[in-house]
Amino acid sequence: MKEYYEILDVPLTATPEQIKAQYRQLVRVYHPDRFRNQDDKAYAEEKLKEINIAFQVLSGTSVRREPFEARVAPQPVAYPPQLDFGTLQIGQRAKLKLQIGNLGGPAENVDYGYSCPKPWFQLSKGKRVYPEQPFPIDFEVAVETRRLKAEQSYREWVEVVLDGMPVRVEVLVRTVAHRRVLLGPVRWQWSVAGFSLLFAGLLLASFMHVSLPSLPSLPTDVLPGALLSAHPSYELRAEEMLFSVNEGSETALYVGLGEGSTPRRLGLSGEEAVGTQAGQHIAYLHEIENLQQIFLFDLAKGDTRQLTYSSGPKARLAWSSDGLRLGYLVGQGDERRIGIYDLRAAQEYLLPGASSSGVEHFAWSPDGQSLLFDLWQGDEQRVYRMGVHGDDLRQLTHFDSWAGAWSADGTQILVGTDEGLYRLSSNGQQLHQLTTVPAYAFSWSADGQWIAYTTVTGAATAAQASAEEISYLPQTLWLTDRFGKESRQIAENLLWHQWSPDGATIGYVTGNVTTPDSLLYLWTLAADGQASAVPSLVAEVNRPFFSWPR
Repeated sequence: MKEYYEILDVPLTATPEQIKAQYRQLVRVYHPDRFRNQDDKAYAEEKLKEINIAFQVLSGTSVRREPFEARVAPQPVAYPPQLDFGTLQIGQRAKLKLQIGNLGGPAENVDYGYSCPKPWFQLSKGKRVYPEQPFPIDFEVAVETRRLKAEQSYREWVEVVLDGMPVRVEVLVRTVAHRRVLLGPVRWQWSVAGFSLLFAGLLLASFMHVSLPSLPSLPTDVLPGALLSAHPSYELRAEEMLFSVNEGSETALYVGLGEGSTPRRLGLSGEEAVGTQAGQHIAYLHEIENLQQIFLFDLAKGDTRQLTYSSGPKARLAWSSDGLRLGYLVGQGDERRIGIYDLRAAQEYLLPGASSSGVEHFAWSPDGQSLLFDLWQGDEQRVYRMGVHGDDLRQLTHFDSWAGAWSADGTQILVGTDEGLYRLSSNGQQLHQLTTVPAYAFSWSADGQWIAYTTVTGAATAAQASAEEISYLPQTLWLTDRFGKESRQIAENLLWHQWSPDGATIGYVTGNVTTPDSLLYLWTLAADGQASAVPSLVAEVNRPFFSWPR
């Protein structure tokens, strides 16, 4: 019996509660999915068997055998990851909503704690979002400023803990002194001042005559960046393609309309530009002080602003259908996550949570309210979907697979595997195999009739490569119907492809990237299923990326 206490590393006098708590801790430490080295994984599996037996003997209970449900630790996620109450007057109260989700195994206990002994904010009792599901849970965080000092900035945190696994949320507030609203005399004084200024202005205008030189008219088909502010009525149209061309030390952004038209220079320096018709914005990557950051160009106002300031690399920018949120990948390798910038809130947040990362692909749902993405579990990937706020998390695949694309109506998705491309319902059911070879970059036409996907030359090489590395391997572009019965090859030496918003055209970039100035080719092809269709050359480019506005 003593050896069981030693296995669990608890004293002989340990209570049942202490034994149970230690068992949970050891299960998290030795869970095989935490290890990628096969020797470490095998050792963890044997160690976990000993731990399960010891716990069963000492507690007098049977251990559940479902591997995922019984042994995977909870992985709490918080939305938003930061609660900023802005500026409040002393004595003012405010509340913000906090939602806690769970990406891991089941949790029996939910606890919380604060960063300070006497917090100026309180976490309410949680309430389930869905009565039949334990997560997500909605909380309210209430701020009380009476005990705070004026003209100060406060930063603390609240920590929510699921069976010992924490997620921390920062709480920020700035305070100002309570200001009384003065009536009567103040309004009268301002009225007199305003009248005086108006009278002085009219008097001055009667004595002075100022004329401005007339400006020459500008051609309407030229859109240099310096003059974009002079064209507030310019609209980004669905048929226009955004791409980049190297011009000396600068990477310039262009708009092209297709074969027979002359691309127009936007006057912006950057790459991987994506536009939204709904919001009439263009987001793009631009390097500042050797760091890639995301910038936003407002077509209506003609101004540009920086959205991100973090040091991690960014990639794969994509707009939600309503143009209110911009998604992108942040970080690299096992630390990569999904970044979301909410234009209305002017706030950036990361998904799927602080304790989960390793995202390689993501895709917006057609309604812009959900995300399809993949996560690593040990040496394998799984595909998930979740709400844009980090809620309604669902695991869609239980086999090695990667995301993904949605059908235009949001009822079906595509996932890739080493055995081929699969189509399944958006809730992870009704699995149909479409190809028998691994598919890596795949997308669905807007009418739902055609699926574009790529295969990589040298399957053994591709199996060892990451998603980013695969994008630089020689690829072949294929087109198949939604049942996988009719397939045809479109192009070789492929680097990137995308469907037009109406699904009638597929665009793609071909070439070999050997230097930053390598000459690449941007093509379009009518996706009517005719093998005799001839591609059209749109432009010669230097970056293996283009996009149509969404």
